[in-house]
Amino acid sequence: MKSKKNDALRKISSMNKPQNIALIELSRSHAETLHGQIHFLAESGYNVHLITNKRVLSLIEEKDRLSGTYVSKRGWRKVFEFFRIRRYIRKHKISHIVVNTPNKMVSILFLFPFRKVNCTCLVHNGKDFFESGGNAQRAMFQKIMLRRVKKFFVLSEYMKNALSKFAKKNNFKLEDLLLFYQPKFNSLPSIKKPDNEFWIVVPGSVEYKRRDYISLLNAIRKEPLHPSIKLIILGRYKQNIFPEFQTLLDETGLEGKQIITFGKEFVSNEMFHSYVQQSDLILPLMYPSGSKNDMFGRYKFSGTFNISFGYKTPMLLDQSFDDFEDLKNCSFFHETGDLVKAINAFPNRKQELETMHQTMLTDPRFDIQYQMKKYVDFILDKTQN
Repeated sequence: MKSKKNDALRKISSMNKPQNIALIELSRSHAETLHGQIHFLAESGYNVHLITNKRVLSLIEEKDRLSGTYVSKRGWRKVFEFFRIRRYIRKHKISHIVVNTPNKMVSILFLFPFRKVNCTCLVHNGKDFFESGGNAQRAMFQKIMLRRVKKFFVLSEYMKNALSKFAKKNNFKLEDLLLFYQPKFNSLPSIKKPDNEFWIVVPGSVEYKRRDYISLLNAIRKEPLHPSIKLIILGRYKQNIFPEFQTLLDETGLEGKQIITFGKEFVSNEMFHSYVQQSDLILPLMYPSGSKNDMFGRYKFSGTFNISFGYKTPMLLDQSFDDFEDLKNCSFFHETGDLVKAINAFPNRKQELETMHQTMLTDPRFDIQYQMKKYVDFILDKTQN
């Protein structure tokens, strides 16, 4: 009788212990989507473990919220590294795994099932992940992940809608979850916006494939910027990789005056967020949706959107995005080819900007508590999908 009572007490005690959840990031990118997940899980009372590499770990701001870390010290070709990760998962009695970026390395880790572990995966690019395109290696990677993982989430409603048929066909749960949480960074006193200036930021490293800098700079050469505007291109670039950018920038004659750039300089988190926090408008500068250079379409999400959602700062987007439901209440839209004209109008549209800012503040989609509950409920299977 006493033995049964002790067993029952042990069972109750184990049920009351916080569950151990592991976030896995084996690539060298997408650290920005880990901030929100660490915050959501730790704030909800779970033990959060991070399995990653040195580079990604160095980008995590709130390391003190982690209950444990596993940092890869050897190349991923060393097959024993995967066994070490699996041993870490067993040792720490991980009950749930969340894959932050699915890739070939993760698929090797998932070759064998994790016993009694609930697995979820964040998909950043639905087209690349769910369509093999005749690539045998990618098809194998997809097959492994779909066999081991039955819950996937994406970062926007438009991505969820685009992938819903595939989810139904392959019998897995699919949810859209916003991860716009940003840790608190110290503002730099040296970065202070004068009252008579209007700041527009273009966040992210300067890359030809990701943003349409060429069209912007060509347009500025023909049409001057409003005198109060400062265009802050908030990322570093290498002239040998993207020489056209510097050439056109020189031709505008505005570098260091109305166009602020950082060249090869590393933009620290404190510097980045000091500019973003004070900005009036965010310019994702994405190629028009559906164009030949469009990298996003309806299958991919831009990290710039999360910056807008987090700070409740409106964006200016090409009109081809005006039917994306996620973006309607937080964006202004311009006609293709009229970007500079649209930009120059904003110093006189401050009331409209403030109205949109207030709309974002009251929109439940951009509420941290709402998104935290939605995320935790999905990861922990607390809702029916």
